[in-house]
Amino acid sequence: MKREWARGFTLVEMMLAIVIFSLLLISALMIFKGVLRNSEITQRKSTQMVQLQRTLSVIERDFTHALTRTPAGLAGQPGIPEFVARGAAEGVGDYRVMMIRNYWHNPGARLPRSTLERVEYRFQKGVLERLSFPTLNSPASAVRSVTLLSDVLQFQLRFYYQGEWLTAWHASTWLPQTIEITVETRSFGVVRRIVQLSPEEKS
Repeated sequence: MKREWARGFTLVEMMLAIVIFSLLLISALMIFKGVLRNSEITQRKSTQMVQLQRTLSVIERDFTHALTRTPAGLAGQPGIPEFVARGAAEGVGDYRVMMIRNYWHNPGARLPRSTLERVEYRFQKGVLERLSFPTLNSPASAVRSVTLLSDVLQFQLRFYYQGEWLTAWHASTWLPQTIEITVETRSFGVVRRIVQLSPEEKS
């Protein structure tokens, strides 16, 4: 009668199995890390896009509510700007937009202020900020600064009036008809938005 012997795994076979299992485990971990990294990148891009869209909406809202004139009683006072935009090419060292806007939200008139808001935008060293003053004639020390975007490569405005595009705006009698906003970031490249205004000349 033929005798059959039970045969187990040899050491070489066990080592080979361990190597194969380790390779499969490493591959699975690399795939998981790749999926996780892509998810983080997608989430970061989504957050940056929301921030960019919110910034453009805030700027557009301010522009559409900008006044053509300094309110009565404040004209000629230092630090009370009409709608002014100027860039680094004019020797100011950064890009600045100054204005007084209307319709500053004051629910139920509970806050001790008017609906007029003094606003300034400042772009320097890759950071775009919005500056707001509690009152129209508040000193610079009272300013409230909010960073809208960082790591910005370019922030530029162009102003259209009577068939001509301008890179700066100093007219104290009227607003431009259209403002082109250009923002360039590392993540999304160049983004432009067109804002239509209804200029109204002073009487």
